[in-house]
Amino acid sequence: MHHSDPHIAASGPTLAYVEFYVRDAAATAAEFRHKYGFEICATAGAAHSGGDRCSLALRQGNITLVVTQGEAANAYVERHGDGVADIALHVDDVPSAFAAAVGAGARAVREPGSSDGGGAVIAAFGDITHTLVDRRTPLPPEFSGRSVDSTAGTTARTGGFEELDHFAVCVAAGELGGLVEFWQRAFGFRSVFQEHISVGSQAMNSEVVQNAEGDITFTIIEPDPTAAPGQINEFLGAHGGPGIQHLALSTRNIVEALDRLSTQGVETLNVPDIYYDALPERVAVTEYSIDSLRKSRILVDEDHNGRLFQVFTRSVHPRRTFFFEVLERCGAETFGSNNIHALYTAVESERLARAPEAPEVSGAVPAADPLVCLDDLARPAAARLPADVWDFIAGGSGRETTLAHNRAALDSVRLVPRVLADVSRPRTATRLLGVEADMPVAVAPMAYHALVHPEGEIATARAAAAAGVPLVAAMLSSRPLEQVARAGRPPLLQLYWLRDRAQLLRLVRRAEEIGCPGLMVTVDVPRMARRLRDLRRRFVLPSHVRPVELDGTPRPGAGRAPTVAEHTDAVFDASLSWPDLEWLREQTALPLILKGVLDPADAARAASAGIDAVVVSNHGGRQLDGAVAAVSALPAVRAAVGDACDVLLDSGIRSGTDVLRALALGATGVLLGRPVLWGLAVGGERGLADVFSLLKQEIEDALVLAGCPGPEAARGLTAVLDGSVMNEVERV
Repeated sequence: MHHSDPHIAASGPTLAYVEFYVRDAAATAAEFRHKYGFEICATAGAAHSGGDRCSLALRQGNITLVVTQGEAANAYVERHGDGVADIALHVDDVPSAFAAAVGAGARAVREPGSSDGGGAVIAAFGDITHTLVDRRTPLPPEFSGRSVDSTAGTTARTGGFEELDHFAVCVAAGELGGLVEFWQRAFGFRSVFQEHISVGSQAMNSEVVQNAEGDITFTIIEPDPTAAPGQINEFLGAHGGPGIQHLALSTRNIVEALDRLSTQGVETLNVPDIYYDALPERVAVTEYSIDSLRKSRILVDEDHNGRLFQVFTRSVHPRRTFFFEVLERCGAETFGSNNIHALYTAVESERLARAPEAPEVSGAVPAADPLVCLDDLARPAAARLPADVWDFIAGGSGRETTLAHNRAALDSVRLVPRVLADVSRPRTATRLLGVEADMPVAVAPMAYHALVHPEGEIATARAAAAAGVPLVAAMLSSRPLEQVARAGRPPLLQLYWLRDRAQLLRLVRRAEEIGCPGLMVTVDVPRMARRLRDLRRRFVLPSHVRPVELDGTPRPGAGRAPTVAEHTDAVFDASLSWPDLEWLREQTALPLILKGVLDPADAARAASAGIDAVVVSNHGGRQLDGAVAAVSALPAVRAAVGDACDVLLDSGIRSGTDVLRALALGATGVLLGRPVLWGLAVGGERGLADVFSLLKQEIEDALVLAGCPGPEAARGLTAVLDGSVMNEVERV
């Protein structure tokens, strides 16, 4: 990916050439030449000599490829099909490098100075080898003394390729770590990136290793044995074992390169239009227009250094085991793994969008189970998301006792329905958090919606606005506040208390400028709790997800994004106290809501301090493990504040009946958390619209069956909580 100055003496191995074993060297060379713009610079052996060895060397830019046929090649092709068989390395001293590699555990295939003159070779993995070549030797030994066109490297204009960016290596489950260690021990490579990738029910692990000079990069991928078989398993089966799946060729202008390749007969993988519809909200593209990217079906990825543009060619090999990637780096160091999830989501969204019009075909795959309750979304969401992302969303702190108790406590609330109440015209609408709402529900502030869908908070805002549901935008949002407001309607803004008070005040002013109806200050995170699932997964944010409102956040290390816990340590202020809230009250006229209140004494003090609402919440079981269930604390909090401020319930809401329970115990409304992300993961904006539609219907059903014409009537219901009768809890 990065290339050293050729005039500087190298200290480690660098890339010499890549050798393909093929059935027909002349035909393969002609394809590389006419389709991809490589030029033949040397030949060795007769091009039509049957079983005899024949090799042709091709160059473009700094890339040298060698295609070879013959007895050894035939045996390789019989096992694997045409493909990469050798990655040759330039070294300062072949015998010394060979001895060092073998001493580090590499298996010798051919020693230096062998009688056949083929040079030193060691085994890498599977049937892939490394030939060790003196830096003064540009091509394999069989080309020695033959004519080499030294100007062939200037013909890069014909294909537009300059560098070989990386090799994509597929290995069987459990082999990744050993291969990484091999390259580290034998040649001093370094690991630069690790990631767990999930696409639907499929999952894989990847690690990127690179030589010191940066011109040899291996992206190694293994299937996750706990997930469903996927594309890596398919490659391993078709290839007959581990191998090089593709080479990534780098260009300076991918749009021009693809225009040229298209006229030369190169086909690329298709990308659905919906991918490009969502692209502007996922990546800030400045280099090319969306239309030009759509036309060439170019994928776009992004990290904190810039953007990556990439396409994959269609494999013309009978076994579909080899293809090329074409890419352009505009500062980005990512390898495009985030595109896998974005592309998969786009393909699935397009399938869902077409599904209602699709004709019924005998023997067709059955449709997905109908959505009859919000819990139905949990399993498909888990299947679509990377395992570490799912655990980040679904998990709690510690042993997750509070997480479990939230649900158990809600289920323990018993209601006494009223009768003869005329519920012929039920109504779910109410006023919540200072705005009109079509039901007593608001979207809870949750970090990084882009973890589950490329559009992130933009899709959430659109769905919430269409459903008439207030949205609380998280400070740790993956989309800017102004974009979220434009997509739907001005959200409330959630705040954590920052060490940098000036930055906090700038966020408040932005909220005022776009018409946010209130500020929700989360007060139960003086520090991040130990979330064991995240610790076990070593969860970090993928490169395309970042806290856009906190661009000044210190990064913990090059090549990876910070964890949420690292944000907490770096920017949140654990000294937050009541005088700080008084200061904030003096700075803005916006309504203030405190989220994370469980003790009635804290609630009473908030009400007396002029706080407009409190949210009874234990952070969804993600902070103090062992804290009381939120619904258990609700009645005492309502009694403590009386009519002085509104009270909302957060943590564990999963149904319309849960909303009714909260209303009966004194809440003005509820915040809905994890089911929002489930719907977003499964179907984007449409999936979230289904969540709101179902929940509204459930709330109406619950109100009618309880004898309540509207939400305010539910405050008169008798509820039994933990064996105690709560009769006609304080009414607003």
